[in-house]
Order: sequence, then structure tokens, then C-alpha cells
Amino acid sequence: MTCLTFIIPVRHQENSADWNALVQNLKQTIRSICAQKNSDWKAIIVANQGAELPELPKNFDVCFVDFPPNELHMRGSADLEVFREAFRLDKGKRLLAGIKYAGVTKYFMFVDDDDFVHCDLAQFVFENIGENGWYINEGLIWEDNSKLLMKRTEFYLLCGTCYIVRSDLLALKKFEQDIEFRYIKRTLGSHIHMKDDLDKNRTPLKPLPFRGAVYRVGHADAHSKSKGIIRTFLPKTSILGAPKAFVKFIINFRWLNSNLKRTYFGALD
Repeated sequence: MTCLTFIIPVRHQENSADWNALVQNLKQTIRSICAQKNSDWKAIIVANQGAELPELPKNFDVCFVDFPPNELHMRGSADLEVFREAFRLDKGKRLLAGIKYAGVTKYFMFVDDDDFVHCDLAQFVFENIGENGWYINEGLIWEDNSKLLMKRTEFYLLCGTCYIVRSDLLALKKFEQDIEFRYIKRTLGSHIHMKDDLDKNRTPLKPLPFRGAVYRVGHADAHSKSKGIIRTFLPKTSILGAPKAFVKFIINFRWLNSNLKRTYFGALD
């Protein structure tokens, strides 16, 4: 039985504005996961049939699916909630397919295909088997190609790469039957509700005691259309009008040094 399985959902090829860029980002995510210090892990990429993927290293496998493109991947004139629901359904279906494909595992972690994870995750899970799981309250944000990272609290409300959950808490027995769309969208397709839902179920997750992941922002193919750290997270009030907020914003930055590169990126060119 594998201790920790990472599942990486990849959108339909027709939903990518730049598939080559997506693949390059995915390569970096793969390299990040491969830096795990404990070898008791595996990773499943969920992609559509025909997708051109990078060569995969040891411990990686692909679950190919035949889901249609998400017609509302780009919002256009669609209602905001309809747009979000379509995205959650597509992502949730891919994660569910990956869970089924993975087989028996103790814990799952869902990882977006452009993010990065801490190299100690598998070791930490191995040392704490039996816990319900963990949510990432403190994480890091990295703007594509930047030399800086920014610390962020309530990371789990911002980034989909934020939960490690014991497999039985995902109601795996239900996966032998048809799953209601509501469950797929709410539990798997969205990262907003899982912590609260497991709290209500009396199987709460604990905060991970270190910054477990890096959320990549500001690249062209980001579904969130993030605009970079400054434009996205700088307080909207003026610097002169709210100097304390501005100082707090600035002191959260960290230089991308060699230690951070090894910890999260495996390596970074």
C-alpha cells in the first residue's frame, strides 16, 4: 500500500491556450514532486487521450480519460456561478478518475499542474500515519520567472494544492457506484469546502506545520487568470493611506535562494 499518492489533473487539450507552456509548467511540477525525501509515494497524472505529455520519471503514471472539453473553460458571457460549476465538475471528474486508477493508498494529495510541493511531505505523512490529514494554512506564492516568493496564510482558500487527506475520508466505497455531481463538484472540484466539511463530519484536518506548497501565479495559461503578485495581492489602498498594510505586504517576501529551490522546486533553471 502506497503511503501518499499525488493526483495531478490536466485540462483537455482544447482548453489550453498554450499546450507547450502547460507541458513546461507540468515538467517543473513533476520535478518538484520527485524531490520527495521519502520514496513511499506515487503520482498519477490525469489527462485526455491523445495529450502530448512529457516523459515521466519513476513513481509516475498516467490515467487517460475521454472527457469532452469544458465548454465553459473560458467564462465569456456565462454567469459567474455557472462558469465556476462547469470548472469544478470537470476538475472533480478528473480527480475522481485518478483516485479510482490509483488503487489502494493511505493518503491523497491533489496537486494543480503548475504548482510546487515541499520535499518533506511524503516523509511527514509517513511519520504521522493514522491522522485524518492536513490542510496548508501557510504557503508560498511565486510569480512565474520571479526571484521572489511571498508568504501567505489561509493558503487553502487560495490554491487547490492544499490538502493531504486520508483516503477513507473521501468516501472511496461510493466510487464503485455513480457519484452525485454535487459531491464531485463540492468535494473534489473545489478546494474551498473540504476543511469545513471534514470539521462538520468530526474528522478534522490539522494545519500542516510547515509551508507545504507554492502557488504559481501570473503565467499565460493560468485558469485563475492571476495577474502576478503585485497586481493580485497588493492592498488596494494607497501606500500613503495604509503604510502598515504596505509594510506587512513587503515583509512577507522571501528571496528565492538555493535552499528554497531545493525544498520546493527540486531545482530551478
